[in-house]
Amino acid sequence: MNITDETLSAFLDAELSEAEMEAVRARIAEDEQLALRLAELATVDSLVRDTYSAIDQQPMPAAIDRLLAQSPASQPAASDDSAPAIKPVARPFSFPRWAPQWAMAASIAFVAGFGLNQWLSGAAPAAEWRSVAQALDTTPSGAQQAIAGHTLTPRVSFQNAESQVCRQYQLQSARQQVQAIACKIDGQWREVAALRQRITADQGHYQSASGASAINAMVDQMAVGNFFSATQEAHAIETQWARLPDSNQ
Repeated sequence: MNITDETLSAFLDAELSEAEMEAVRARIAEDEQLALRLAELATVDSLVRDTYSAIDQQPMPAAIDRLLAQSPASQPAASDDSAPAIKPVARPFSFPRWAPQWAMAASIAFVAGFGLNQWLSGAAPAAEWRSVAQALDTTPSGAQQAIAGHTLTPRVSFQNAESQVCRQYQLQSARQQVQAIACKIDGQWREVAALRQRITADQGHYQSASGASAINAMVDQMAVGNFFSATQEAHAIETQWARLPDSNQ
């Protein structure tokens, strides 16, 4: 089965036959590049639909409706009265009533879950996650921290709409790379999104760019105000993230 972007889009909209849906699921489970592409399409889909409520209940944005209405292929052959009503379709997954950034996290996790590193998944041993949390507590953005055969590098720090501090970071070993976001919730760092890619000699750079692109898009949606400056971040680290800068500064 040749899986194109059109096929993946139809999969997201549950417009394939059950046999085709199963075939796509099987290919995604074994093909990380295909899984990454689905994550990108799902992320774009969630952005376009501005998912504050379940995606399958969202109308298309007015701008998109206008574009579709202007398309010759979209003009009805009969009168409007005879046109069938457009009903929401059942999707292979849907988002509950979360803010947009959580909908994006779900779209990434849905795909990344096929090959998500056990070391960073929700089932990771507490001791291992504590090592990551401790590094996020003390490591400035751009600096590196060695953790159990991996190198953790925080990228940026910011606040989200709930005034929680969040950090985008990368965790890399010789064989894999994880792009992730963690937020400090109830005083504890909690991973809200993670996308794992294997690193190969011929495809490592492309995979890295793909994973970073999806996570970067989520950071852009989550962040309120500016990213922390080096001075602001140093002060936050010094106060154990108890005193955070004004998000509008």
